[in-house]
Amino acid sequence: MTKNKYATVDFDQVNEKGLKSLIAAINKTGVTVIEVDSSNRATTKDGVKVKTAKLVLNDGQILAIQVNDTGDISSVKLNGKAIPNAQSPDIKTLGTVMGQAARKNSAKFQKSLIAKAKRVANPVDKKPAVKSNFQRLQEAKQRNVQVVAAYKSAQNSVSFNQQQITDLRAKLDKETGRLNNEKARNGELKRRLKQLKAGN
Repeated sequence: MTKNKYATVDFDQVNEKGLKSLIAAINKTGVTVIEVDSSNRATTKDGVKVKTAKLVLNDGQILAIQVNDTGDISSVKLNGKAIPNAQSPDIKTLGTVMGQAARKNSAKFQKSLIAKAKRVANPVDKKPAVKSNFQRLQEAKQRNVQVVAAYKSAQNSVSFNQQQITDLRAKLDKETGRLNNEKARNGELKRRLKQLKAGN
């Protein structure tokens, strides 16, 4: 039985410097690594010391690798999902496979990002029943967090239409205003309740 061969890097430098060759190979496929997110700190997984690194691409996608203490790149993922048949015996080949996978998935990723942003910015309330002030406040907080997340994702994608970013900014301002109104209303109700209790 032939042992699998993995591309290797320096386990002591699982960072931008140590991954320079891998990044160069990825960039040659037509995508661009704009940021390397790595603490270069080892953790233990299944009894083996490992390090991880995330490579952020110019379209917002994320390539992630896991490196064993032997230097083997044992796991390769794109946006959290394993890349099929990604294992390669050398860095150049592995980088090419990773970059091509990201390039092929770019259009699909952008569509899903836009769809997600629209769903978050335009929530559909399927429950017309009267809601308590506390429920409205919690929902306003949740929408605000979701819109902020969608807005930040949009900013990270250079190919995201500027008009869509402007629309999301408007949605964010609107939801922030609604959140502030709910907070004010909640505070007023608390003050009234306190006054009623004091009157008794």
